Amino acid sequence: SYSDVYSAYSSASIGKNPAFFFDVGTVLLEKKQPDLALRVLSNLAEIDLENPQYLRILSFKLQQLGPEYLEQTIQVLERVLKLRPEEPHSKLYLAIALIQNANKIMFDLLTGKSKPANEFGIDPKEEAQRIYDRALSLLNDIILQKWHPRFSQIEVCLLYTSPSPRDRQKS
Repeated sequence: SYSDVYSAYSSASIGKNPAFFFDVGTVLLEKKQPDLALRVLSNLAEIDLENPQYLRILSFKLQQLGPEYLEQTIQVLERVLKLRPEEPHSKLYLAIALIQNANKIMFDLLTGKSKPANEFGIDPKEEAQRIYDRALSLLNDIILQKWHPRFSQIEVCLLYTSPSPRDRQKS
């Protein structure tokens, strides 16, 4: 059971081995225990706050937890971008998460899960537009910036992450 997995995690003396946290977090995700998975996975950031690889993997795991964890995902990816601005993937992953967040805001508004304005008087449509604009700015930077040769053809990734005109017509 998931409690056995968490008990084993709690009593293990693995130290600061990131693979251990990834594995236990993944098992807890598979067992549909997002709160416990988050508790375990958050240790990744505590191991080494300056390690962009750990932080990227943490962001991917947070995305697996579901849309309610998009804010945390974005915070982690903002940190990765500060650590690795010279890598286009830092901008790409953040832009994707921002688009997902803006889509969630609009979906919640259209389905009645959110109010026309939150307790701070912020209009969700305006908030979503601000987020979309930031994401598009990051994607534009990827296209226009000259990157190290090891990142050649990063623009091709954008073709696979950008919605097609047909997809945009459906939404």
